[in-house]
Amino acid sequence: MTQTQWIVIGSLIVAGGMTPVTRICALPERVAFAQQQTVRPFEDIARDLTSQHPNVRVEAMRTLAAAAHPDAIAHIALLLTDPIDEIQSEAIDTLIGFYMIDVPKRSKKIAYIIEVDSGSRGERAFERGPFILLPRPSPESLKKGLAGAMRDGNPKIRLEATYALGALVPPPAGPDAEAALAANLRDLDGHIRFAAARVAGAVRATTITDAIVAAINDPDEKIKLAALRSAGDIGDPRAVRALEEQFRYYQKGTVARAAFDGLARIADPSSLPLFQEQLTSRDAAFRRLAIEGIVRAGDAKAVSAIEMATAGESDRSAQLARAFASQRASNRGLDTIVMRVNDDVLYEQAMGYLVELGKGIAAPLALHLKDPNARVRERIAQVLGLIGGKDAQIALEGTLRDPDVNVSRAAERGLARIRIIESTRQPAATR
Repeated sequence: MTQTQWIVIGSLIVAGGMTPVTRICALPERVAFAQQQTVRPFEDIARDLTSQHPNVRVEAMRTLAAAAHPDAIAHIALLLTDPIDEIQSEAIDTLIGFYMIDVPKRSKKIAYIIEVDSGSRGERAFERGPFILLPRPSPESLKKGLAGAMRDGNPKIRLEATYALGALVPPPAGPDAEAALAANLRDLDGHIRFAAARVAGAVRATTITDAIVAAINDPDEKIKLAALRSAGDIGDPRAVRALEEQFRYYQKGTVARAAFDGLARIADPSSLPLFQEQLTSRDAAFRRLAIEGIVRAGDAKAVSAIEMATAGESDRSAQLARAFASQRASNRGLDTIVMRVNDDVLYEQAMGYLVELGKGIAAPLALHLKDPNARVRERIAQVLGLIGGKDAQIALEGTLRDPDVNVSRAAERGLARIRIIESTRQPAATR
């Protein structure tokens, strides 16, 4: 921080051209000087996070959290390895609040394979996924702090920190966090192994493929399923053999689907004959995943053949995958995918395809920001924020004045996310 930021408890003063704070929250009554309207520099409050007195550390954390300025994230992360469990737990909860305003509790099915009943706040944050994350930096202190908390002696802290890593930190998570995930995949607590198996894929933990493959043989089926999915998300071809063995052994049911889903995500060229074989499967999930695998494998001739081979497809999810293939082969599937963005069941599948199609669709996708349905416009803005690039940025800038507040807010957050990504690509001297 190059300039002094002043915080007055109960209101906020920003000095020296710092970024304005957009949200002000009242502190708990336990913070005595909140009632005295005491003005203190940001740096002084941050320094209190290393105090020997627990109550001082907690007051500093709550004061910084109330200011809601992203610069506080790196400082509060120091408390992730605090010697007091309650402070660690509050630090995790506080940091989640910087990235997600509201974390509802609900059940959710992941890729039509794993049913999850969200429990803890960290797990619920992880469940919400990247589309609703507020644009915030992921400083090294956050990554290292979560990695340290993931090795804590308290299993509840280990669990919460693991899910927080998956929710708040985009790939790469860093060597410390990936090593902690590998350790948690061997934890005696099945809930922690399950969390680590899920999060490893979300953060693309490329250095722990061996640990993920080992977790595929976990006796707990939920952990097995999560490991199969993560093996696909990580995309390491070394996992292909293990996934194929699982698929051939089970042949049908949830484990076979999870193994095939992993293969479709890796999309190794060696799996292309298997994908083509499953295009005519009696299981609609296999047909959908086979289409995805062929598209990702990148064989232009095989992708072009999908349309004819699946002409009679009746399953809606597989039809959507077919549009994904059509867009990749001949730029003729975009409108069909966008139509499903408003589908209560298929919207996440559709949005995932749009992000995967990447910057090349940003300009034609931007035309749908004029859709009369506000929910469609909001979700398209979220997608463009993840796609990034110049076309997405121009489109989102034109959406900032959308009459629907959710749409304009999604555009604002998407723009902020693009700018954060672009700023990290610049040489340090230019910042």
